[in-house]
Amino acid sequence: MVSPVRKQFILLLACLVLLIVAVLCVVLWPTWQSSSAPLSSDQFTVEFAERLRHAANITKVEITGERQLDVTSTSGGVTAYLDHAYADYLQKPENKLAIMDHYIAPILETADKTAKETPIDVKHIVPVIKNRVWLDTARQLVKNAGARTPGQEPAFDELNDELIIVYAEDQEKKLRFLASDELTKAKVDRLTLREIAVDNLTKLLPSITPVRDGGFYIVAADGMYESSLLLKDSLWRKGTFDVKGDIVVAIPARDKLFVTGSEDAAGLVKMKAGIDLAQSRTSYPLSSEMFVLREGRFTRFVPR
Repeated sequence: MVSPVRKQFILLLACLVLLIVAVLCVVLWPTWQSSSAPLSSDQFTVEFAERLRHAANITKVEITGERQLDVTSTSGGVTAYLDHAYADYLQKPENKLAIMDHYIAPILETADKTAKETPIDVKHIVPVIKNRVWLDTARQLVKNAGARTPGQEPAFDELNDELIIVYAEDQEKKLRFLASDELTKAKVDRLTLREIAVDNLTKLLPSITPVRDGGFYIVAADGMYESSLLLKDSLWRKGTFDVKGDIVVAIPARDKLFVTGSEDAAGLVKMKAGIDLAQSRTSYPLSSEMFVLREGRFTRFVPR
């Protein structure tokens, strides 16, 4: 039989526990609520601006309107609109940082493009693989910076429905993305531009090392142009990669190139995990898709 004193103690203890739970609910409710609800437009803009301020060569970031930023770098400046970035975030709030980085990359590169131009060294023109979000963002940023003709937009060629090839001048520590007008001024033939750029890339890169890693290959070059190796035809000749079926590649970031086979179910699963991991860690995401090489072209691959 429980004594009256013990009953009173148990009752007091229960009341104390309930009081602690009530206090915790009051204190932590705003945190729980904010962690489950997506950021408002203004909150997203503030967080985006703060992340951008920590990027290399950025000297000033000002919020000048709804989802609008004025960005100043050590070599120029642009106005950035975050409408598309915020729309993508609302689709997948859990990928907030990856989405921000996805849109920060073209802002950084276009801000640098507004620096005082110097003559192009044709021997240093290289091809760079980008996605269409990058192109749309770069076009808008160039327009915001005062561009009045399409010739002032980045020069590019189509690769497939997801990816494009843009052209840049390799300046050792940075890339200077080139506009069509600049190439015309430098008397670069657009019909042979891709060939020239790929040839320059071949001369620039050190030896290319494919390493098999748990079901798929990881191709290493210099840490910047791995994705551009999709354009190096000699790399994709039979015998370079021992895979089952057709060659399937992934370029989750500019410095990542993965390879497996279309009939290698285990390899495809492991490569997908590699894609997800790479995209969670990079500031220069490219694509979460896989691409299959058929008839000399890389097109979107959908595993069975």
